[in-house]
Amino acid sequence: MAKEILSKTQKQFIDFFKNQKKLANIFYLTGGTALANYYLHHRYSDDLDFFTHKENLDGKIALELMEKVKDILDASELTYNKLFDRRIFYLKFTNRDELKVEFTYYPFKQLENPKLINNILVDGFYDLSVNKLFSIIDRSEIKDYVDLYYILKKISLEKLRKGVKKKFGAKIEVITLGAKLIEVENFTILPRMIKKLTLSKLKTFFLKEGNKLKPKILI
Repeated sequence: MAKEILSKTQKQFIDFFKNQKKLANIFYLTGGTALANYYLHHRYSDDLDFFTHKENLDGKIALELMEKVKDILDASELTYNKLFDRRIFYLKFTNRDELKVEFTYYPFKQLENPKLINNILVDGFYDLSVNKLFSIIDRSEIKDYVDLYYILKKISLEKLRKGVKKKFGAKIEVITLGAKLIEVENFTILPRMIKKLTLSKLKTFFLKEGNKLKPKILI
């Protein structure tokens, strides 16, 4: 029997959200939770990230929804932060659990249409994968390397580089990519996993991928 990836509160939130058409029709679920729950089934992910291409959205709509969710899920506290076009909510519960939900205006056009899965819009696998490679260039978090490890079993690194260029208008130089891949050496712990993976295996994989790029760097 497959392990549940979504927590009880994540499932309850999604079940409520998909019936709130003002938001559910324009926001799609993306990020690590979308990637893990709907495509790779490889690890647990805590946050719910929703993106929209609709500009100038009234933030009160999201706030009103989260206030309703607080009551429905019997959360003890709701906090809210706005960071540019990101509206970030934290629901805290008496058992010390916490659920982070984010609603963000995202200007970059998707390479593929989002999928409607169980009445909720979910970012496509190729878009999620391209976003993940772009994230690794921008930051260094172990969860991104774990995600990319499983993504590369399905999509080549070169195809992802081309996707980043098309979606974000940014060319990832080979030397930059190689340097980021070998940063895997810096990590000491994996995220909460579902599929079996060791840190040693992850590091060996990305060091090999980095070495494959050396001939291209020297050209």
